[in-house]
Amino acid sequence: MNFKKIFYKIDIETVPSGKINEITGKPIMEKVEKYTPYKCEFQPLDEKMYQSALGRFPDVTDLLICRPLKFLQTGAEIVYKDIKYEVLYRPRDWGKHIEVFVKPKK
Repeated sequence: MNFKKIFYKIDIETVPSGKINEITGKPIMEKVEKYTPYKCEFQPLDEKMYQSALGRFPDVTDLLICRPLKFLQTGAEIVYKDIKYEVLYRPRDWGKHIEVFVKPKK
């Protein structure tokens, strides 16, 4: 499959903020989101079409198709076009690619 779109994995890193704690003299750390890009296809999900073929997937609004990635499990967060999405169900593995059911995170 030729993937033409990009989604981002969200990693939380702890980095020095540049400030020093006056009492301990140690640097104050802050949490920063780091985005790692991955190629994919992203499409709106037609629930009626999938309901007849695969069963019902409540709350799913979009389908992400990409190469198998271990971090894409239930509850994982990704970003696509500046919108955060949450993985709702375990990905469906088709060998060379996976289908991941997602919805926008509130």
